[in-house]
This record gives sequence, C-alpha cells and structure tokens, in this order.
Amino acid sequence: IDTGIIKHDMKLVSDKAHTIKSSSRQFGIMDISEAAAKLEEVARSIDLQGGIFSDLRHLRDALRNKFEASRGELEKLRDAA
Repeated sequence: IDTGIIKHDMKLVSDKAHTIKSSSRQFGIMDISEAAAKLEEVARSIDLQGGIFSDLRHLRDALRNKFEASRGELEKLRDAA
C-alpha cells in the first residue's frame, strides 16, 4: 500500500487493500476489514477519476492502527493454526 501511494499507483493500493479486506473478513476481524474497505473504495474512486489522493495516507494510517490493535488476536490465530 505504501509503495502504491508513493508511486501514485491507485490500482496497486486498491488491490492490496482488497486482499487485506477479504483476508481479515475471513478471520472475523471486522475492524481491519472495514478500514481496508474504505481505503479500497477511495483508491478505486481516485483511479477512476484520475484525482488527487490526499485522504489515502489518512486511511492507510487508520488501517495500520487497526492492524496494530488486533496484532495479539492475529498472533493467537497464527499460533493456533
């Protein structure tokens, strides 16, 4: 996601956010899924409009914060596998 933002590659941002959205939803981690969905939606909109991406960094940070808040939960899932 960071690389996509740096390179202004909204398709890359959207694709990565979609992957995170889907994977986190499968594990029932809805906070991360919802944050990723918002990022995906904005990236797709920007890509279609060719517009600016001022909100992407904010949305990326929100996703990162949700991930960090869920890190312990994710590690438990990993260890249980």
